Amino acid sequence: MLALARRAIAAALAGNPAPEVPDIPGARLCRGAFVTLEDRGGGGGALRGCIGRVAGDRPLGEVVRAVAVA
Repeated sequence: MLALARRAIAAALAGNPAPEVPDIPGARLCRGAFVTLEDRGGGGGALRGCIGRVAGDRPLGEVVRAVAVA
């Protein structure tokens, strides 16, 4: 899921379509998710933001892909 979130952010920043959800265990389960962004540069891992979705009404892969770029 981490790789999916990173690919979704990179695609959004480049103006490209969202990446496909990988066929991995759990990606199709209906779950909520949160994505946390941290500053890996000179900020020492400082929190830059966190966003998520509590409702478990969509497949996890889709949720991660959506909230990563929200």
